[in-house]
Amino acid sequence: MSEAAPESRRGWGLIAGIGVVGVALATYGGVALTGTDKVPGGTTVDGVIVGGQSKTAAQKRVEGHIAALQTKPVTFTASGKTMSISPAASGLSYDASGTLDGLTGFTLNPVSIKDRYTGGPSRELKTKVDEKKLVEAITAAGSAIKGAPTPGTVKFIGGAIKTTYSKPGRGVDAKSLADKIAANWPEQQSYQASMSDQTPPLTDEAIDAFAAGPAKKAMSGPVTLVNGDKKATLSVLQLSDALKTVPDGNTLKIAVIPEAMTKLLASAGSSLVQAVKLPKVAMNGIVPTTKATSGASGSKVDTAKTAAALIAGLNAGKRTITAATTTLKVSSVDPAQVSTTMISEFKSRYPLGASNAARTKNIKVGLSKLNGTYVAPGQQFSLLAALSPIVKSNGYVDAPVLQDGIDVLGTGGGLSQVSTTIYNATFFAGLQEDEHKAHSFWIARYPMGREATLSVPTIDNKWTNDSGHGVVISARTESNYSVIRLYGTKVFSVTSNTGPKFAIRSPGLQRISTKGCIPQPAMNGFKVTVTRQVKRGGQVVKDESLTTTYNPADRVICTG
Repeated sequence: MSEAAPESRRGWGLIAGIGVVGVALATYGGVALTGTDKVPGGTTVDGVIVGGQSKTAAQKRVEGHIAALQTKPVTFTASGKTMSISPAASGLSYDASGTLDGLTGFTLNPVSIKDRYTGGPSRELKTKVDEKKLVEAITAAGSAIKGAPTPGTVKFIGGAIKTTYSKPGRGVDAKSLADKIAANWPEQQSYQASMSDQTPPLTDEAIDAFAAGPAKKAMSGPVTLVNGDKKATLSVLQLSDALKTVPDGNTLKIAVIPEAMTKLLASAGSSLVQAVKLPKVAMNGIVPTTKATSGASGSKVDTAKTAAALIAGLNAGKRTITAATTTLKVSSVDPAQVSTTMISEFKSRYPLGASNAARTKNIKVGLSKLNGTYVAPGQQFSLLAALSPIVKSNGYVDAPVLQDGIDVLGTGGGLSQVSTTIYNATFFAGLQEDEHKAHSFWIARYPMGREATLSVPTIDNKWTNDSGHGVVISARTESNYSVIRLYGTKVFSVTSNTGPKFAIRSPGLQRISTKGCIPQPAMNGFKVTVTRQVKRGGQVVKDESLTTTYNPADRVICTG
């Protein structure tokens, strides 16, 4: 018994020690678990203060800082010439999220825990480098040096195939320079490049093989796009205008010209898809009621997927390709969202008289198709979809339309008056403007810089109802005015300014003997800037500026 007491005391000491360690670990774990949703106070990233913010807010601030940095070009000098590349287009980028990793969230790292309670760290921006893209950008910029190697090309021009062979030369050592930039950017912005004798990897044999193979297949005939029982034909000329070739190792591959392909598929899309039809409500005069008729969902061509399918099909020698589409859903009328409060009104005057009778008819037909349309919160409105099909069987007639600055007859002439009216109604309602195009030539009856043309199938007038409440369109003619009123819940206040004309250009004179010629007066060309500031609850939510360029319209004298 006398020897048991010391052993007992050692046991209690061990227990006490374990207890102390347990308390310490619990405390350490508690510290690790607390304060994890905020970046430690005092933290900076490349000099930008982000301490005390959530990671999302901190990342947004860092991304804003990065946006400015990405505009700073990287320059390099070779053979006495200085060239520049854009970081964003050359595979050089910043990693905002990665830079902030570890500053929030659970951690047992003692350094991170210490930072959270004693003040955050100062971090440099993490960078990412796409070396292949960087080498390509350097090579492209270096081609400006006299005597640089010239890579061969295969081009599609007017439906034909044109080949150019490579030429050796002395150029920038792109791989060596890319390694330097990857190791030193962004701290170093300017570099000295070395030169070397180079032979482009694309041989004459490779160019001839590509021209006789994939290129010939692509231009061998028209392509038919299909979507169920709908189809559209793309001519060889249309294909050649929307396709290009790009380097692919020691050969070439076919690629799309994005803007041209988007335009081509938009044109073809009208034959391949079903346009959305928005629901309508009955109108009591100019005021909406809650009596509704249903709309219908539609679809649109998925440009990226269809373009990819087109390229794959051409490479495989196919002439019939299935178009990819996406469904466009439409909301039904919510009676609680139908308001009799007018949130915007715009009136656009049009000329009367026998010479304008056909144009006036088209305006009235177009407005009647818009009247009572219900646009749900978040829904996009397409004027082309609402008015289509713009054919005689749908009530439209032939009337003057502008074509290359000259008035010619076309079905639906005058609908730009409807487009301009609804553009201004939504503009002053503060709604989100998605897509519109001004006339190439100013028409004096329209507000300069605040007007919109329309052309099937590529020029639309689209806007989105971002008010958070339903919007009903009231559309009609009153005397010689096209009138559109929007009914909904007023949440936006709008101020706008139209600046003076500038960059004025003088018109010319055309004498036309063609049958159907329509005489027209001359009009100067110019530029004009329109601004719009939209506030919601006193806070600016849209601050926009748009400069429109108008071409001079020649005076037309009909001699036939």
